[in-house]
Amino acid sequence: MAVDGDESTASFFHSYPSIVKPWWYVDLGENRVVKEVHVIPYGNGHSQLFTTVEIRVGKALPAVSGDFSSWDLFYYFQGPPPAVLEYQKFSTNSSYPLCGRYVSIQKVGTSPYVYFAFNEVKVFAMEKSLDI
Repeated sequence: MAVDGDESTASFFHSYPSIVKPWWYVDLGENRVVKEVHVIPYGNGHSQLFTTVEIRVGKALPAVSGDFSSWDLFYYFQGPPPAVLEYQKFSTNSSYPLCGRYVSIQKVGTSPYVYFAFNEVKVFAMEKSLDI
């Protein structure tokens, strides 16, 4: 539901509270240079759920489900975001372009909430991938 184009609170991704380090990822179909990632955290007063989040870029799915530690760190977001329903825009702090087929969003902290939720994700990448 996070990539359906519906930016309202009626359509959102929500992890299960029982999962430690909950995650979500999108497949871009081929390696691309990722420029920006925009995320609308879940609104309705629940923006505090989108905290201690890592956004990573990888070229292959991890051997262990949910372990994205081998992927390049695109952005770390401590949070929380404002309580309003608007895109949080993340650009990499890396000095070199980050290229990959997959973009993950993972909550790495557990306090004060284990789970996380967001309404919509947009990934902005170059059309042609670079062999990096």
